[in-house]
Amino acid sequence: MGRLNPVFWLAALLLWAGCAQVSSPTGGPVDEDPPQVLRMSPEAGTTFWSGGTVVLEFDEYVQVKNAREQWLISPPLDGLPTYRLRGRTLELDWSGVTLPESGTVVLDLGESVVDLHEGNPLTQGVWAAAIGAELDTLRWRGRVVHRDFAAPVPGVRVMLFPADWPVDSLVQGARPRYVGVTDAAGRFEVGYIAPGVYRTWAVEDVNKDWAWNPGESVAWDGLWTAGHDSVPAHFTLFPTEAKSTPHLNRPSRDSSGVAAAAWSGPSDLEHVRVTDLHGHPLPWWADADSVWTWGSAADTLLWTWRTPPTEATDTLPVRAVRTRRSVRPRRLPSGKLLAAPHRTLRFSQPVAELDPAAWRIAVDSVEVGFDSLSQPSPFEVRWHVAEAAGVKYALDVAPGGITFASGSRSDSLQTQWETWPADHLAELVMHVAAPPVAGRLRLEDAAGRMLAERPLAAGDSVAWRVGELLPGKVELVWESDRQGTGRFAEAELEVLQPGDVRLRAEGGLELRSNWTLEWIWPVESEKFPKLGE
Repeated sequence: MGRLNPVFWLAALLLWAGCAQVSSPTGGPVDEDPPQVLRMSPEAGTTFWSGGTVVLEFDEYVQVKNAREQWLISPPLDGLPTYRLRGRTLELDWSGVTLPESGTVVLDLGESVVDLHEGNPLTQGVWAAAIGAELDTLRWRGRVVHRDFAAPVPGVRVMLFPADWPVDSLVQGARPRYVGVTDAAGRFEVGYIAPGVYRTWAVEDVNKDWAWNPGESVAWDGLWTAGHDSVPAHFTLFPTEAKSTPHLNRPSRDSSGVAAAAWSGPSDLEHVRVTDLHGHPLPWWADADSVWTWGSAADTLLWTWRTPPTEATDTLPVRAVRTRRSVRPRRLPSGKLLAAPHRTLRFSQPVAELDPAAWRIAVDSVEVGFDSLSQPSPFEVRWHVAEAAGVKYALDVAPGGITFASGSRSDSLQTQWETWPADHLAELVMHVAAPPVAGRLRLEDAAGRMLAERPLAAGDSVAWRVGELLPGKVELVWESDRQGTGRFAEAELEVLQPGDVRLRAEGGLELRSNWTLEWIWPVESEKFPKLGE
């Protein structure tokens, strides 16, 4: 009998190894469910507890992350229990923790316990036991909504602090006595609370450190007396601004002589002046998140800014770049537009001089002129002419009609546009009953752009008529003006002064050509129960 080729044996061995290899199956749905506690020993709510080991058994394999940051014990003790994981079981050893002589001990695991593969956190990880015969059983309930349209906010940490703790301690990051988390409807319930008076607090807590940090949304609801106040708490969550030091990024000057820089800083920052090193003032303009200056070739400038009541000056080294700014406007009016009392062109270079004789406006090919030219900003030119509906307009600017600060002159500009005819437009009459707080009404399109605005006195009822609207969906928004400043105010956390809120009429409204529609809206201020306080 002949011998088999060695190549045959090698192929057979590789085939056997491939068939025998064990691997995890791929595919299948992603696990989005958090781990659940199947058993606690001793049970939560036990009495005459003297320490020892507490065992939690879960419905799946888990791991523990950031226990020191996530675990919260009430009342605060001198340490945390040690832990050991055994499969689906978490053992907590309290032998190294000094327990109080009486009262209830509550352990909140926060989001430290997560499932093994997807990292979904445990959401109901509270265990409590009484040292003596009496277990604290008071409960705190409520809801958290956002200041914008009273939308429920899930995942917010609600907290109770002793009432005699000053607000400063909360702002600076004091650890709460009791804590809970809101569900998808913004509701929460916290148990095992001892009788007493507590300061209430709610924090977005993005970094999960049980404290408020600048940039995280926050809410408060005054003092709560456990055992007496049965009315659910109602929090309005207000955004806050992250701390930032004002500064300009990457200042550069192009060949047209314009130096530009992106700036960042608090929203109340005021640009004061730009000078050279000799103190000579330079023309400048700030808009959105940029600052521009021109009129100097110096490679170092001084930028002065103010965040009341502080004023400071930064030195700006300016680098030269070879690019040159266009003398063409960023956008010309074209297509079909709503009739307007004026049109504006925005340029990349600051405008130094206009020649009105070079500007011509035509209506249906007949030159009509315009009322005036103006400059809303150094980078903008506006012409004023009373447009009518259903008319074709043309703009013709001869070469040199605009002189820029760099000395450059504009090329010729031509564009045409047409205004929508009156029978294409809609009219809307809004009957609005105001809440007991002054504010403003805003009519917005589907993209959130404001179409019209008007003030609304507290308790007033108005019929607001707005015409010449394009067909499409619109939204009606009410904004409060608690401080009577005529602008939307943010909350001031240091003095616990709530900010303004917004409400929106449900459903919106679809406008149609050549229709007059009516909209009735009693502003539903009850969505913010403490709005008038």
